[in-house]
Amino acid sequence: MPRVETIRLVITTGKTGHASDVQIKFNGHQIPLAKKSGGTGPGQTYEGTFDVGSMCHSCVLLGPEKGEWHVQKVIASFEGAETRKNEFGEKVLKAGEELNVWDPPPPPAFDV
Repeated sequence: MPRVETIRLVITTGKTGHASDVQIKFNGHQIPLAKKSGGTGPGQTYEGTFDVGSMCHSCVLLGPEKGEWHVQKVIASFEGAETRKNEFGEKVLKAGEELNVWDPPPPPAFDV
């Protein structure tokens, strides 16, 4: 398990925004990100960070407490002993849903 010093998320919101603070769950602990720039309203891009300084078992982006959050793109960067960067495409996070940003997204499926 790699040690993570800083988590950085860049989130581009689609047509439905998110009214609350952006939160992640790191190793089962819910924590807010420190907003660096932007916002989570429709069409906005948000950048937030959290200084962790710990080994990482899991990290998820939490959806809204109510309603839906239309996310067009998420870039999750983990800085530390091993740098990791995962990019996720369009997703609608409904109330209570989570997006695993620690593991890379699965490769696109295609028909042969």
